Amino acid sequence: MKGRFLVIEGGDCSGKTTQAELLIEDLRNAGKEILVLDFPTYEDTLGGTTVKWYLEGKFGALDEVPAEVASLCYALDRYQFAKENWKALENGKILIANRYTQSNMGHQGGKFKGKDRHEFIKWVEDVERRMPQPDIVIYLDLPVELSLKLKEQRGNNKGAKDMDIHEKDIQHLKDARECYLETAKIKNWIIIDCKKSNEDSIRAIEDIHDEIIEKLKKEGLFNQ
Repeated sequence: MKGRFLVIEGGDCSGKTTQAELLIEDLRNAGKEILVLDFPTYEDTLGGTTVKWYLEGKFGALDEVPAEVASLCYALDRYQFAKENWKALENGKILIANRYTQSNMGHQGGKFKGKDRHEFIKWVEDVERRMPQPDIVIYLDLPVELSLKLKEQRGNNKGAKDMDIHEKDIQHLKDARECYLETAKIKNWIIIDCKKSNEDSIRAIEDIHDEIIEKLKKEGLFNQ
């Protein structure tokens, strides 16, 4: 029986890693076999190394690197790192990826507007159409302003010299979030609003987790 492929996306401080860990624990307790992939790898592949160089600005400033060039670096990293693991799906395992092709759609697609954005998203899909496609995509949404506030509160604000070219550009982060949300609605991803209603704070970890589990049960992930 073919397995299921789940991708978790989200901005900084949205809780991607924490929610992935909680989900993995629940699935394993339910008797599911899980394989976890984390992208980008940065240094585990040649593609990952080019991603690292791109984020360090070695190919130029953010607005100097064509979105297609940056996307190909990430795509090569995913292909090189994951090609040995795709058989897990054929063997019935649940594959969970922390970021995947959808990151290109969000971060690189955010560099475009309107028709150009939609054409770029289609280009990304065409480039990676022979890669395994996720059955479920979860997007953990958090406003950029709240993300920055949480970073400061948690004391994990990087100095400017330690930030990558995405992190340094607040407008880029806002454009990426806009593109993520737009694409998520078009592609029917699961959108989890991580911000408390009418409050400038993030929801409790358990609250977000419970919503994720509820939605995944409706997708039949726990019934497999």
